[in-house]
Amino acid sequence: MRWRYGVRGAVDNYEERPEMPHTAITLAAASSQQGPGATLRIVLLASIVGAALLAWFLLRGYGNNDDND
Repeated sequence: MRWRYGVRGAVDNYEERPEMPHTAITLAAASSQQGPGATLRIVLLASIVGAALLAWFLLRGYGNNDDND
């Protein structure tokens, strides 16, 4: 049985606790489940571009000199 000193100097038996997985293994497992990230990114980009084009289309008439009479 192996012993080590804990955070506050107390002796812990660390063989009884399950080991934590390495950070790289945890991140690799999390990255395999992509989720809706790419789809939401595309929808957000299309919404911003669409809003900019709509604003340009609606506001372009305000630049006229009113010489249409």
